[in-house]
Amino acid sequence: MDIEAIVSYNLDDLSTLRVIDASNYGTPNPEVTDVNATRFVFSSVTGQANRPANVTALQANYEYQLVGTGSMTIDGKIFNAGEKFILRVSVTVTPPSTLQIDATGYYSPVTDYDPATDSYEQFVPSQVGIPDNLYFPDNIFTCEYDVYTTEYVQQTSIGAGTYIVTGNGTIVNDDTGMIYNHGEVFTLSGNTFFEDVTGTNKVVKLYGSTTFYFMTYKYAYEVYESYIRAIAAGQCGTSLQSNFVQVHALLHSNIINFEKGISVDLTAMQNTLDIINTNYSNLYV
Repeated sequence: MDIEAIVSYNLDDLSTLRVIDASNYGTPNPEVTDVNATRFVFSSVTGQANRPANVTALQANYEYQLVGTGSMTIDGKIFNAGEKFILRVSVTVTPPSTLQIDATGYYSPVTDYDPATDSYEQFVPSQVGIPDNLYFPDNIFTCEYDVYTTEYVQQTSIGAGTYIVTGNGTIVNDDTGMIYNHGEVFTLSGNTFFEDVTGTNKVVKLYGSTTFYFMTYKYAYEVYESYIRAIAAGQCGTSLQSNFVQVHALLHSNIINFEKGISVDLTAMQNTLDIINTNYSNLYV
């Protein structure tokens, strides 16, 4: 079964957006009630363009990558060069001289979304890695949606695969001694056991995931409508007439392609938003 998800939001009030699991659950596929955990990971064009490098103060829920050669221990876990990871606690570290830690531009909010009982999961800007914003800016986003099904309790053998920790505490891998917090993900290459360190916890195996793109264009669309009003009133300067035609073609092509799930050039889409917003101040010239 392919995991599928869609995004819904209201252009009139883009303070929230909703993600809906649209997977085809039921025989011969797993039932929706078989889902025991989910995870979301978001990024945006602007987030990718402003990734901090050589970070020592690691923030919870942000994704980082170890760059260089060698390995190091971070919050009770050993990471090798090239590995990406998301912690659920904030820590300050001092990498060895052969390594540095770079942000990847991805953010994973902690949620308890259950597609069996929840119609959707709702997010505000800070939950997708855009702090200090009341509304979603014009942007292009990536969303990874992961579904986990089979769950295991402590002292039960678990095999190769990717797992997420659920519960209210922390666990330890009996073989490696690595410690994982609620909401953290790890991958195994062979069989092992885990024990609860604090609280009562389970690990749930990844069934499948999907990555999709969506755009938010509230302000761009408002500016676009200003073009229409200005032209109708005979107030739009001739220097912007040709720009309006270009904006009309690009914006609507992007929106239609997204609604139909057609792959589009994300660079061209961002250029469209830039064109609209850059020319807004010159609208009546």
